[in-house]
Amino acid sequence: MMMIPKSLLVPVVAGFGAYASAIPQATNNLEARQKIVLGSGVQGDFASYSKGWSTCAVGTIARLTSGIHLDFQADGNLVLYQDSPREVAWYSGYSDLSLPCANPCNCVLAFQQDGNLVTYINYGTANQLATWSSKTAGVYLETGTTAAYFEIYGLTVTTTNPFIAIVDLADQVLFSTQIHIPGEPPQCLPGQSIATCYPGIGS
Repeated sequence: MMMIPKSLLVPVVAGFGAYASAIPQATNNLEARQKIVLGSGVQGDFASYSKGWSTCAVGTIARLTSGIHLDFQADGNLVLYQDSPREVAWYSGYSDLSLPCANPCNCVLAFQQDGNLVTYINYGTANQLATWSSKTAGVYLETGTTAAYFEIYGLTVTTTNPFIAIVDLADQVLFSTQIHIPGEPPQCLPGQSIATCYPGIGS
């Protein structure tokens, strides 16, 4: 679904050390794309979840075939890892050294019915705290649409770095870890369709 020219690749320095973060580019493997079923969980090197999905902080939430995995760590950080070479592709930025998620269901990742993807600690208690969100709740002003799917893209679906995205039913990007990098300007406009912003994916 996503592709931008390689000239727009952006190096990023993050709290985990230096890593290269790049605007994702599609493979031309349309046959592989046609096998993807939205909202159904992990499908090879792609994962998609519908609104209402949630999970406890159980370590690895989704592992894709290219070695990409999304982990909800004991410190409360949501991290997208690449195994070979071992590096961080993206992280939510919250870290509590008291390890609030050592008891997994004390922490929850939820793709809520309002369209917001949220990490919680002390879930279901009086001290419940939302520590990060995609900020995609409700109607997105630029598109007039709402979030439909939380997606994770691996290395065989993109030709650069893996990423996660929140999209509407028309595949328009409402949030992407390749667009919303802390401290970095957007690389494409919120509300732009994935096919337009990154030609070649999902076409």
